[in-house]
Amino acid sequence: DDYTPWKAAALRDGAPDFGGQANAYHEHLFGGLLDKLHSLYRLDETRLAYGGYSLGGLVAVYSLFSFDKVSCVFSICGSFWYPDFVTYCKDENVKNLDCLLYLQNGQTEGAHHINRLAQAPAYAEQIHTDLQKRYPKGQFVFDPYGHHEQVAERFLAFSGWLAQKWKIK
Repeated sequence: DDYTPWKAAALRDGAPDFGGQANAYHEHLFGGLLDKLHSLYRLDETRLAYGGYSLGGLVAVYSLFSFDKVSCVFSICGSFWYPDFVTYCKDENVKNLDCLLYLQNGQTEGAHHINRLAQAPAYAEQIHTDLQKRYPKGQFVFDPYGHHEQVAERFLAFSGWLAQKWKIK
């Protein structure tokens, strides 16, 4: 529920519906929790990254439109097939325009599905195309893999990119 922007019906029979609690999750994360961490630790605000994989990547990209508390947002295999998300991204104004943005999706994600997931690469391409216009210095990657393939390598690719951007040795 925390990783979905609004309520939506389940993709298959017997699965729970999506709860749409991302706004509450982000309020907790970027309000209370991040403020608490700032009060306890000396965080470098220029080096705060937020992101995730699958629905975690979706919710991270969703945060771009409401919060500007992090300097890097990343999404690996983001679930951009989520109902109405492409339209949302096209229609809404981005709040966190100053962050680094890294999106990576696979060309064969959803290959064995018959529902919305079958079109995952097409949805992802629309998100990449739209956000490239707003983040010309972002990194937008399509690799040849499926959703559950090469996960460690994908995170390593992101980490290497971020280390280069932040000049970390």
